Amino acid sequence: MIPIDQTIVDAGRGDCVRACVASILEVPITTVPNFRDAPEGLFHSVYRATLHGYGWIVCDAAHPKGVALWYGRGIDGHFVASVPSRNIEGGTHAVIINEDGLVVHDPSPHKNYQDENVFETEQVHYFDTYQPRVDDDWGCYHAMAVRAKMRKNDKDSKDGV
Repeated sequence: MIPIDQTIVDAGRGDCVRACVASILEVPITTVPNFRDAPEGLFHSVYRATLHGYGWIVCDAAHPKGVALWYGRGIDGHFVASVPSRNIEGGTHAVIINEDGLVVHDPSPHKNYQDENVFETEQVHYFDTYQPRVDDDWGCYHAMAVRAKMRKNDKDSKDGV
């Protein structure tokens, strides 16, 4: 995992999930779409498609009080977790945790969760588990996500947005 900080801190367009995905995949943040730019209702689809394009399947959203880590695993022991935002009231934030719930990377410039065990403080909403892909068709899903983003950007420019 290479810590990469988010580049956008904004209630509607923040890219903390993007920074977490880039960090656990160890790729430049510019190679990962900002999932907040996905067409309405497609945030999770683009998120899953992006990870799929890099060779991972998002298996399940787990909660430390209920679901054990039996179905999936972390990417090199790391998981993207959803926690309450400490900067934007009512918002959520993404951090990277290890299997014990310790925040090993908070992509926020404020680093409010860095080194906190969110399982112990009960600050985690859920976290994703992953499995490596077993097929050889790597590029198609990432390409689909990129094309969907390009179509949205093209439509917005035509609409004057």
